[in-house]
Amino acid sequence: MTQNTGNIEDVYPMSDIQKGMAALSLLHPGEGLYHDQFTYHIPKVDVAHFDKALRLMVRKHATLRTALDVINYSQEVQIVYKDVPVSTGIVDLNGLSAADQEAAIRDYIREERKRPFDLLLAPLWRTTVFNLDATHGVFLFQFHHAILDGWSVASFNTELFNLYQQLLEQPAFIPAPLKCSNREHVLQEHIAKKDKKNLVYWQQELKDFKRLNVFSNTIVESSYQSIIHPAKAEQLRQACREEKITLKTLLSGSFVYALNLLTYDSDITIGLVSNNRPLVEDGDKILGCYLNTLPLRTQLPAYKHKPWRQYFQGMERKLQEVNSTRLTLLEISRQLGEDTSFGNPFFDVIFNYVDFHVYNDVAASANSTTGYESNRIRLASHEKTNTTLDLTVAARNNHLVFNYQYNRALVAGITPGQLHGYVDKILDIFLEDASAFVSNSAVLGTASVVKQLEVSDKSKADFPLDTNVVDLFCQQAAIRPDAPAIIYQDKVISYGMADRLSNQLAHHLIRQYGLTAGDLVGLFMERSEWLPVMVMAILKAGAAYVPLDTALPKERLDFIANDGKFKVMVTDQWLQNLAPLVDSLPADRPARVIHPDQVIYSIYTSGSTGTPKGVLIAHRSVTNLIAWFTQRYNITAESRFIQLTAATFDPFVEDIFGAFTNGAVFHIVSNAWLYDPEKLRQYIIDNGITILNCVPQVLGNLLAFSAEKITTVSAVISGGDKLPVSLRNTLLELGYNLYNNYGPTEITVDALSEQVSAEGPVTIGQPVANCSAYILDSEQDLLAAGVAGELCIGGAGVAIGYLNNPELTDKKFVPDPYAGGRMYRTGDLARWTPSGTVEYLNRMDEQVKVRGYRVETGEIEFFLMQAENIKEVVVTTFDAGAGEVELAAYYVASAPVSEVTLKTFLSKYLPVYMVPSYFVQMDQFPLSQNGKIDRKALPVPSGDAAGEALQLPSGELEMQLAVVWQKVLGREQVGVNQHFFRIGGNSLKVVALQRQIKKDMDLLVDIVDLFSHNTIEQFAALLVQKKLVQAPEAEEEASVNTLNF
Repeated sequence: MTQNTGNIEDVYPMSDIQKGMAALSLLHPGEGLYHDQFTYHIPKVDVAHFDKALRLMVRKHATLRTALDVINYSQEVQIVYKDVPVSTGIVDLNGLSAADQEAAIRDYIREERKRPFDLLLAPLWRTTVFNLDATHGVFLFQFHHAILDGWSVASFNTELFNLYQQLLEQPAFIPAPLKCSNREHVLQEHIAKKDKKNLVYWQQELKDFKRLNVFSNTIVESSYQSIIHPAKAEQLRQACREEKITLKTLLSGSFVYALNLLTYDSDITIGLVSNNRPLVEDGDKILGCYLNTLPLRTQLPAYKHKPWRQYFQGMERKLQEVNSTRLTLLEISRQLGEDTSFGNPFFDVIFNYVDFHVYNDVAASANSTTGYESNRIRLASHEKTNTTLDLTVAARNNHLVFNYQYNRALVAGITPGQLHGYVDKILDIFLEDASAFVSNSAVLGTASVVKQLEVSDKSKADFPLDTNVVDLFCQQAAIRPDAPAIIYQDKVISYGMADRLSNQLAHHLIRQYGLTAGDLVGLFMERSEWLPVMVMAILKAGAAYVPLDTALPKERLDFIANDGKFKVMVTDQWLQNLAPLVDSLPADRPARVIHPDQVIYSIYTSGSTGTPKGVLIAHRSVTNLIAWFTQRYNITAESRFIQLTAATFDPFVEDIFGAFTNGAVFHIVSNAWLYDPEKLRQYIIDNGITILNCVPQVLGNLLAFSAEKITTVSAVISGGDKLPVSLRNTLLELGYNLYNNYGPTEITVDALSEQVSAEGPVTIGQPVANCSAYILDSEQDLLAAGVAGELCIGGAGVAIGYLNNPELTDKKFVPDPYAGGRMYRTGDLARWTPSGTVEYLNRMDEQVKVRGYRVETGEIEFFLMQAENIKEVVVTTFDAGAGEVELAAYYVASAPVSEVTLKTFLSKYLPVYMVPSYFVQMDQFPLSQNGKIDRKALPVPSGDAAGEALQLPSGELEMQLAVVWQKVLGREQVGVNQHFFRIGGNSLKVVALQRQIKKDMDLLVDIVDLFSHNTIEQFAALLVQKKLVQAPEAEEEASVNTLNF
């Protein structure tokens, strides 16, 4: 572009806010981003005087003569011209009905958005007047947001119409020039960057901040408006005066707390719209864009269960702190190393409070429309920012107008109207009693709270509390002494024999080792008919059993034995040595009373620190479980169980006691049979097994490969891992009664259960008998229904705690604030479905941070499972080097599925940062000993960030581009296969890349192409395709330069 340098008045750097807006406008052409359009009812104007007023405004305010150049200079600059063309468009709508006038204005505005502003061409604004009749009109003011902020627009309109009125009376009137310019603003911004205390503040303020995500993946551009009328608005102002806080504080604080109901985390960061107007004479009068949207971080745990007054006073202090720093958002993100490639660096939600009292100075005649606007047509305006949810509260004519603009739906189907309802409820609570305690329940309302809690109330059942599984087993032995209790290979042990042998072994344990209530006995045995007998013997001795994996490393086994202070470790060899003496031991049951709160077993689970932890379960919990289990699956003496899991995996508890307390048969097969699905399936058929209880991976291997149903199986119980939709569909199509159960070891096997149907998502159902389930935030407070939070379980199944670990016990087992007693914090992310069941999402420790965004890997897995031919999916992260974390998707499919296919599919539903960088197709997933997917055994994905050879430039074009890439990214070397955004690039650096290519190669390229073709190799090919450069001559032998790391 050739510039008329003689018409240039001044050139100086852009402000940071202008850089960001310009970059995003160029990256998203055609989307109307920052193309603001506002309409106002006005009296009909004289066009000649109106244009003269505009010309005088343009002469006075440099921003109205400014263009923005990101290409032709060594840095982004604003160019102020001496003169720019000024002309108001006139559209005559006289004679049309009000409806047609309204439609015409809306159509005009829509078409105008298709004419984006060319940032290189001033002016970056346009005006239009629609004449409605002889006395009324509508004024349309369009501009690029980078030259004007909200206050400036209000000042512009006020000054313009006052000036117009003055010119009607004094045609020769000339407004006084300003005593400052936008140069002062840029200079003050530069000085603020040099002030180290500003940087220190933000480093401390945003340390370990968590990006707020309250959105679904549904794209929807819409708005919602609500109005607080003058009487209530004045009450709020008066209450603020009494509490010594500003109205802005009250409104922003209410909005922040309302957002808290939509997310697990109580650490909320949003954007707070502030301004950095120049602190000079006439700084309040100058027009420009002085916005500075700053991160507002509120750590709500400090205020939970304290007075609302204290919360809002804390918010007042925080707003004062934030506004005292004049560091720009761009500089904060640059100094803190936050990625800006995909939008704002810290937030996707902003709050803006506007009180443009400057409008009060508009001349009465210019402000008079004699009620036209309220009686005839509604005006249309357009604003679009790069954030996802914007709340602007405007003080207008003693009203408070809440405008919500959003481009993605909120989580859980919550509407902006519902969100505003929470805001309004908080304002009402504040007016009624500012000393009331802060809590989610008060804001959610009684109806919502009752609805969430009544699901648990329905689980209440009247089971006998004066018995235990040992007593029930002995009763069955008395009733059916000759009936088979245990079958292992060709060995059959009857109920009478199992009862007698367990009595004899119990006597030996008591005599030899002095076992008493609370003692732990290690059970280190292979599968055999003696394993369940030994379990009953330990319990009859009044002790508790601790099942141990025979494949455990010696160090881990020694740790558990020392931690449990075992009186004895029962092994196969121990039992073999004892065998000759068994018949000499008493055959009656030892006289030991089993108390309901006594420990029945302890299972050691992996700890996050690498140290296993022993979970202590009480008899009363198992008694309740088995009573529910028997009722749920209609267990009788005719039922047939098979041990598909190890004794260290708690479904074993349901199988052994479910069988023994009902007189059913408990089948045991060897490990060799377990790993041969065809043999195992045949065993199940031959022996009439009725209950299958194991992890979904084993069920898939056992049942899904055959087109025939095993007719004797009355219940297929899946638990311990996610039930894939594909497996669900297969088993239901085969006609099985399928159940999906959920329960950590700490909740006595099962806490929730669902009989699975073919419709909707796979859920984990509702609480089992006498248990309760809550979806809570980080402070154990209820969330809005449907919002994902931590699944907490209370009731009869809650474990005693962790052995020898009171600190962890107190952390994970906390008071149940809704039903009394204790509840267990599972660490699992879940949500209520509209049908009142719980949907498991994933482990909370599987939340990962990718490019500054918190990502739920389970959400990505959900969408991948919708892709054609996909059967199983695991999404995980890996270290890509240089402190970067990348997503990798592993999948099993019924046919080859390419990475491109899956990336394209996911891009329809997920934001860019949630699309994995790597995709690995596998024949099957590696499994742990318990049959769960072993994530640690997944292969490291291949790719440039994971060790792939770095491809060096080949040919003059790639070499030229590599030099440009290196300059912009500050790297000594860039491979032609490396992704720009994975090696330090962001949206502003894309703009710099465009500028550097123009400078070094004399090519003006489309910035969108740089964003979409983000390797040198891809971009070079595009330049050739677009014929911007000549295709390189073909060489006889192509060579690839590689550098391996």
